[in-house]
Amino acid sequence: MREWVRITEIGDLLRKLRGKKSYRDVQKDTDVSYTHLRNIEKGMDPRSGKELIPTPEVLKKLAKFTEPLGVDYEELMVKAGHIRIREATATQDDIDKFFGRSGNEEGPLATVIFEEPTREVITDANGMRVTTIVSNDELRRRFLDVHFLLQHREKAYYNGFELTDDERKQALDMLDVLFRKYSGNK
Repeated sequence: MREWVRITEIGDLLRKLRGKKSYRDVQKDTDVSYTHLRNIEKGMDPRSGKELIPTPEVLKKLAKFTEPLGVDYEELMVKAGHIRIREATATQDDIDKFFGRSGNEEGPLATVIFEEPTREVITDANGMRVTTIVSNDELRRRFLDVHFLLQHREKAYYNGFELTDDERKQALDMLDVLFRKYSGNK
């Protein structure tokens, strides 16, 4: 069991939010089967007897039900133990070093803290789902790389306006032309 999360936290939260609604009512709202929802609330897979931690994909579906009740996807991820919240211990110098600043520039660049270790689930060449650790360098690249943001993030904005999929592709195409030496379209 994960040492830093009580697995019943997610179950307790979902049970409280569900209130008098039936499992089937929640299933209609979320596309999560009522039996799976019941098992998540209990915190155990009845077939194996092992703890049941809902996947981020299942939590995303459940967020359709919980967000109108004031509990967003991120909070579900925390309660399920996928995101670890801890007190910030980094100094501004640590953050500036992380972003490659020497400290001679004016003002802080950012006050962002990445949790360690950061894991992601990927599908390997054989179709197997594998959990990998994402390095700080890769996190920095994903956080700051315009191409990655436009291609892989759920949402992207320009001057406060959310970009459509077509606008994101158009922006990527224009960036490929502008930065031809960095793109795969040489």
